[in-house]
Amino acid sequence: TINQSVQLQWGTTWRDWFLTASQSYSYSDDPEIETGGQTEQQNYSTVFNGIYHFNDKLSLNAGFNQNFVDNGQTTSTNLSLGLVNSRSWSTMNWLNDQVWPRLSVGVGLGLGYNQQQDSADTTFQQYEAQMSWRVTDKISFQLNGGLEDQEYLSGGASALLTPIFGGSAQYQPFEQTKFSVIANRTISTSAYENQNVEATTVTADFNQRLFGGVILDLNGGFSWNNYVASVLTLATARNDDTYTFAARLSCPFPKRGTVSIFYQYSETSSTQSGFAAGSSAFGYSSNQVGLNISYAY
Repeated sequence: TINQSVQLQWGTTWRDWFLTASQSYSYSDDPEIETGGQTEQQNYSTVFNGIYHFNDKLSLNAGFNQNFVDNGQTTSTNLSLGLVNSRSWSTMNWLNDQVWPRLSVGVGLGLGYNQQQDSADTTFQQYEAQMSWRVTDKISFQLNGGLEDQEYLSGGASALLTPIFGGSAQYQPFEQTKFSVIANRTISTSAYENQNVEATTVTADFNQRLFGGVILDLNGGFSWNNYVASVLTLATARNDDTYTFAARLSCPFPKRGTVSIFYQYSETSSTQSGFAAGSSAFGYSSNQVGLNISYAY
């Protein structure tokens, strides 16, 4: 398959506002963990963001997101899987206070609306708090957490109150060496009708700059995906566990280019037996070796 993507970005300042926007499109036809098979997908994403500074300490960060996911009804694989398209609109707004030069805290309120083909529409609210703390020049933390209250507009299912969080810790003992750990818990619309996915992920990364600008990056992670029904008449008992590991060696070449070689491994197990196009089970393992060349201008 040949995948493709394009992204446009824009930014400007206006009085005390810093405004940014982006529009992206991607097409892929890769094997997916959720479907257990090769799956055609198109994604359209629009993002607006504005930061307003009341003074040196207090600021407002307002964002709007629109995301359209088209899982396609043109391939035999997608048709046999019964995948559906989805649309989502959301806004997340933060009021932040720079308490000390190295510490900032904030509270946030988010609102959103999800549409899923042949499924119940949903509204949701997010209530969160966040903290960013640079303990020393070598150690820093970023944390956010709260609750998401999701309500279904039809189907009879009860409202879903889900703890959500995100966080990262970074340790940089030397200029050339960096360790980081990232954890997240989110809830999103599934590719299957009348289902949502509660996803929890933990990843760790080691980045080392070697001789001549060569960079070694090692990354490993684990994720838990729990499928939740959005209608009263549907029972779900699917949980997926995924392990990943990746190693990448990158080297710059004049003036704006980068060439890298990589190895990626992933393994998924699922409590639900199922087949994509009558042959491939949900659980699988994958080994990939590749070459990547990029150029920025």
